[in-house]
Amino acid sequence: MMKIISVYSHFKNVGGAQKVCLDVHYGLLQLNKDSQGFVSSFDDYKTIDSKYIKRIPKDNYIKFNAYKLIQKLSDFIFISHHRKTTTLLLLTAKLFRKKIQIIHIAHNEFSTLKQFTFLPENIISVSQKVKDNHLKYFKLKPKAITVIFNGFKPEKSNLRNNKFNKNNIIIGLPGRITEVKQQVEIVKFLKNKIHPSIHIVFAGDGVMLHKLKSVIGKDEQFKSVGFVENMTEFYKNLDFVLLFSKKEGLPLSLIEAQAYGIPIICNDVGGNLEILEDKYNGFLVNSFNELVEKLNNIAQLEEAEYKRLSKNSIDVFNKKFSFNKMIESYDTYIKERF
Repeated sequence: MMKIISVYSHFKNVGGAQKVCLDVHYGLLQLNKDSQGFVSSFDDYKTIDSKYIKRIPKDNYIKFNAYKLIQKLSDFIFISHHRKTTTLLLLTAKLFRKKIQIIHIAHNEFSTLKQFTFLPENIISVSQKVKDNHLKYFKLKPKAITVIFNGFKPEKSNLRNNKFNKNNIIIGLPGRITEVKQQVEIVKFLKNKIHPSIHIVFAGDGVMLHKLKSVIGKDEQFKSVGFVENMTEFYKNLDFVLLFSKKEGLPLSLIEAQAYGIPIICNDVGGNLEILEDKYNGFLVNSFNELVEKLNNIAQLEEAEYKRLSKNSIDVFNKKFSFNKMIESYDTYIKERF
């Protein structure tokens, strides 16, 4: 019997790491029919986002307390998706001389708090770039980290709704509205510089949502729709997905875009270039000036070229980022290690 407890710091916010945490958790439980599992975070159950309450039954949720979890679930495998929870679990186990089975999932690159971070022998990285960062920054041995790409399960009808129309090109930027994602800076820089056929739609909530809407004002080339419940419909009405962040792990938005046959535009941060193959399934841009130039070039794109990019997006997704591939890789990893 597989017994797992999946841990993330908070589920009161919506984000990519939370989604991966739950996808892996319930994917493993479904694959192993006789399994048992719990989900844990620092939040009271009643405060977690409604999106996650729909996925996590109340009797399968435990508020995070490292000591109580280790005492109660010592025979479980801990899958921790945040370095704070991983560190607390390891320190508590050491303090009380308890042996725990733990896997740390590395979602992001780090450059701070090295002396306050404790990592186990078993680490899964969501991208090669994140692995390289951890090897260098934490001075780990290569065999300690295994790369397993995030996966995504699209709906059966998973292709775009519309033909490519270069007179009305819709580019989506999904993600929390934050300084790291640079939505506000993107609007400020692109205003009055991009072809009139280009329209950029921002989907997501966040601390800078009101500022984004203020910067957009009445400019009809930009639109902020806030939190989107049905992301499938959002994706299926896009021509491209854009990401131009200061940092990333392995962005789910780019993976999801490809599942729907949508080419991507992004910069070289985190694991982006493990998803994007420049000019094959999208375009690489590493400065705001390059972004302007590329968007204006897209306005001249012919339908045949768009179809090639779209087909290649689906091919890359099927090869590297399918949901089943991710779950089977986690399952094999756990059974080989434990």
